[in-house]
Amino acid sequence: MKTTKKLLLVALMLTAFNPAFSQTDSQKASKSIDFAKLDKLIEWTLYFKNGDVKKLESYYENPIELSRAKGKVYEHHNEKGVSDYTLTVSEEVNKDDLEAYEIDGHKWKRITFDGKEVFAIIHIEGAIRYFSLFTAPAVRTPGDYQENEYLQKLDQEPISGAKLLFKYAKTIQELIKDDAELYSKVTAGQEGYKGILNMSKVIQEYNTWYASQNPPSK
Repeated sequence: MKTTKKLLLVALMLTAFNPAFSQTDSQKASKSIDFAKLDKLIEWTLYFKNGDVKKLESYYENPIELSRAKGKVYEHHNEKGVSDYTLTVSEEVNKDDLEAYEIDGHKWKRITFDGKEVFAIIHIEGAIRYFSLFTAPAVRTPGDYQENEYLQKLDQEPISGAKLLFKYAKTIQELIKDDAELYSKVTAGQEGYKGILNMSKVIQEYNTWYASQNPPSK
């Protein structure tokens, strides 16, 4: 009976941290990618390193391609009566010039992960960053991309979702311990601050506190 209860608890934690665990096989394992839109034209908002912002239409690539720091984003336009298969490229943008881009409601930002630059989906930005990267099986079919979530405080090593699931209390307390008031709420299990279901709230509150204590230098 104890084993069964433990397994049920783990299943609930998996679902809480990443809703992908509760999806059917046809929905696959991602909460951030709409696989029905892959390879279709979609609006992109590009954020350049020089501060410029540009909107264009380009293809919704698979998440592995979207994660690559190198490559190009191609602007496409389709003249009236022209097949989607003969779209004309009107402009190409080098990814080296981009700081971030936004597609389908998600912002992909350039970060350093495991010693190399990648674009990651940013769920929460701040002193503690909550983000997603993707892996794919050897044989790729639409929707088979696994979304992997991480927390990273400043320049510390990223913490995987797996570690959070099984050591959430200890891990989150270590991340926020310099905010005495928030730390007290979390360790006391105060309503709204207890457990992984409230992780996003805790992170956002910590980031607000950290920013107030460390204003940008002029």
